[in-house]
Amino acid sequence: MKRRTTYLALAAALTLAAISCKHGIMQGGITVKGDITGYGGTTVYAAYENPEKGIVTDTARVKSGKFTIKAESAQETPLYITDENGRLITALFVKDNDNITVSGEFSPYRSKISGNPANTLLGGFYNGNAPILSALDSLRNLYVANHGDSAYCARLAATTDSVSRLAGAFVKANPSSPASIFLIYRYVSRYDNRNETRQLTESTTSEARPERFTAKIERYVSAQRYDKEKVMPYTQLHTPNDSAIYSFSRKNLPTVVCFWSVKDTASMRIIDTLRTLYRNIPEKKVQIHSVSLDIDKNAWKRVIRSQTLPWSHSILPEGWNSQTAYLLNLSKLPTLFFIESNGTIIGRDLKTDSLRTLIEQKLK
Repeated sequence: MKRRTTYLALAAALTLAAISCKHGIMQGGITVKGDITGYGGTTVYAAYENPEKGIVTDTARVKSGKFTIKAESAQETPLYITDENGRLITALFVKDNDNITVSGEFSPYRSKISGNPANTLLGGFYNGNAPILSALDSLRNLYVANHGDSAYCARLAATTDSVSRLAGAFVKANPSSPASIFLIYRYVSRYDNRNETRQLTESTTSEARPERFTAKIERYVSAQRYDKEKVMPYTQLHTPNDSAIYSFSRKNLPTVVCFWSVKDTASMRIIDTLRTLYRNIPEKKVQIHSVSLDIDKNAWKRVIRSQTLPWSHSILPEGWNSQTAYLLNLSKLPTLFFIESNGTIIGRDLKTDSLRTLIEQKLK
């Protein structure tokens, strides 16, 4: 009887182990622990891309300078950590079973990173170049209000080129590290720099080039502007109830797509215009879908509730860092698109008068 009981217990344990493996319970996942100084906030935000689930966001509470972020991705993926004001503090390149520590000063690019060789190298690059990396982020954040200022554009271009050269030097010094492919992605890859991007990518060793991520870089440098008569890119968007949708058009109808931010005054003015427009569309033959580029998802949800906006909403959790913003070549907020039910672009970068004219033509 004792032997039978032992066999049954062993069988049950093996069955449980098989179920656990099947559902991913035994996988180590990704753990990022913070042990930081100089931060007055109570929360930090994280955003990363899971190949199976799409963009995932998380909030971690900070207590006595300590926080823990849990994530999961079987393949290498960027994980961005921001503070309560939306400032990017650091960007990691992680996959399941990685255990990373972010310690010391909690300000942009000055935190120490440890835990595996690739992210330790990234931390060294960030720490050694913190002033210019922070300057680049600040300039990028001013793009919406200043993209027409030639002096601003010159500063942005010069800073971008300087950081790109620094990243290139890192890649040449570390060709076998996955950190190199991540820095190519972050600071080198763009359409007008495609030759250098490809040369640097090819200079890395095969073990430093995750296949999915290398393909993403190639898509970036090959990207074309999504203009009239092209189809909107396939992407994952998150709704206010945290579900995922994959299309910009709604209810199989022509759709006004508005890219906006709750922190942008011009965006809030266009939202008022869209509210009036929505009320006057006969029998709702045209839909409206607003897409937020806010990092703070809770602030976005609060505005939707308080403003009582009756149309559909979604968010790009990575904000201006999202691939979709890049592919669509978004340069300002708000930006209005008008698309067919199948996603074909009828008009982009529309003024409200032009949008009304296109809608009237569509309703005839």
